[in-house]
Amino acid sequence: MVNRNVILSGTSAIAIALAAGGAAEAADMPRKAPPPPPPAVTYFTWAGPYVGGHLGYGSARTSVLDPNFPTSCCTDLAAHATGAVGGLQLGYNWQAQNIVWGVEGDVSAAGLHSALGSIGGDNHVVDVDLLASVRARLGLAFDRILVYATGGGGYVHGKATSEATGSPPQFTLHKFGGVVGGGVEFAYNDHLTLRAEALDYLVNFTTPLFVDTATIKNVWVARAGVNYKF
Repeated sequence: MVNRNVILSGTSAIAIALAAGGAAEAADMPRKAPPPPPPAVTYFTWAGPYVGGHLGYGSARTSVLDPNFPTSCCTDLAAHATGAVGGLQLGYNWQAQNIVWGVEGDVSAAGLHSALGSIGGDNHVVDVDLLASVRARLGLAFDRILVYATGGGGYVHGKATSEATGSPPQFTLHKFGGVVGGGVEFAYNDHLTLRAEALDYLVNFTTPLFVDTATIKNVWVARAGVNYKF
């Protein structure tokens, strides 16, 4: 009769050999490479200098008064001077987290024109032909979208024409004042940004126009622009 202890010892030896062989086989199997780290998250920065151009539409309230006629007659000689505006801007931004602030200067050629009509047979025309400003900007950045408010000093230049003398004399109108506005800007890529904004020039000024007086006030523009950020 086979000894029981011998059988148990043989069985244990076989089990140990099989386990050792499986462990050796598992050790020989190639190990899977660890997964690559996730890509670093980067956000667009608005900081730095930029230069660009803009094109839009403007309007100004114009009027002419003649002291030789009753005031009630002259309400008909008030109209909006409207037309296209276009020009250049340059500026610089700083950024701390999602707060963006900066300074910008711009100049625009304007074609705001109003034909006011006549008083006593004399035709009157008032135009705005130049706009400029130097403004601070403050906004919130949502990665590639910037929403901002702006304000500073503005300049409006125009001319008034009267046919009172038979040949149209021109009188220059120009005024410094405040300007406020706001807009939204989108970074198309790391250098090109697109914007839409509106500005209100806080000016109200009058100039002699032969025997009359011409007034320009409530000048505003809405414009689209493109910038190159360095």
